[in-house]
Amino acid sequence: MTSVSRALDRERRVRDLVDAQGFGAPGAVVVWHENCPTSLVQYFLLRRRDGTWLGRRLVGGPGPFSVVEPHMVMGRFLNLRRHGEGVDFRYRACTDRQRRELFGHGPHGVELDFPFPVLDDHWNEQVCPPEAWGGDHALVHGLDAQERHLREHATRLARDLFPGAAPLVFDPACSTGTFLSALATALPHARCLGADLSPAMVRRAAARSVDVVVADAAHPPLPPGSVDLLVVRFLNAEVVRRAAAGPLFDALTLLTAPGGHVFVLGHTPVLLDPRTAARTTGLRLVDTAAALPRRPGLFQFLHYTSVDHRRAER
Repeated sequence: MTSVSRALDRERRVRDLVDAQGFGAPGAVVVWHENCPTSLVQYFLLRRRDGTWLGRRLVGGPGPFSVVEPHMVMGRFLNLRRHGEGVDFRYRACTDRQRRELFGHGPHGVELDFPFPVLDDHWNEQVCPPEAWGGDHALVHGLDAQERHLREHATRLARDLFPGAAPLVFDPACSTGTFLSALATALPHARCLGADLSPAMVRRAAARSVDVVVADAAHPPLPPGSVDLLVVRFLNAEVVRRAAAGPLFDALTLLTAPGGHVFVLGHTPVLLDPRTAARTTGLRLVDTAAALPRRPGLFQFLHYTSVDHRRAER
């Protein structure tokens, strides 16, 4: 059995356990032990004005991997403790009604945080090797399917932000080009430019009639202060390391024009701390999460806007 198969088998067992027993008796203080480092990326914190709630993604359901749903909420978060045998999460178990109410007020004022990146069995942060992004059919199909809700939200928001305008849109790691193509359709007067390190992905993106080049996101092919909408879809777990995410974001946002906007999202957890990123870049943080339009579900979607006309000179 491969490591991926073992991980999926373990996650199926967790889901079966939760389906049978839940996350604890409502009101009870529960200590939930996680002894597998590779599973820690599944845990999330839902921060609201009324407190912080702990949850765990349960794989194998019909929804996208990046979406959290009411049945995944474990309870009101109390603390966590890491020790040699894993991590203990301590929480007060909640009722089904509380779970539904958490999602009933929409995404505004909600911050969705994944405290752990992808780890291997030895607690080392794990990223996919460059050759994993070669653009084979299964990868392309999986990436596009997992990003559908992200594309739909981004295009709705972009239309609201740029009605009838002709913005410059830049996706510095455009992958299959599907995301950029959707934005180009939503903004017919825009100039949409993409870049990617993978020549195979660039060929796929070019086939969608988008303007795309082979380039490293750390060295974008555009001048500072020129981009009206910057779409950052690669500062997430498995793609880059957490220590690199902040500096990459700082450098990329120098491209943002005065009054421009930045979307940060990903099919796996975003590695940026939203408020720290706002402080270091001078951008204004507008939102940190978005909601599914047709059923209860939240996902990370960081929206920043440039309010400092001197940013291009930093």
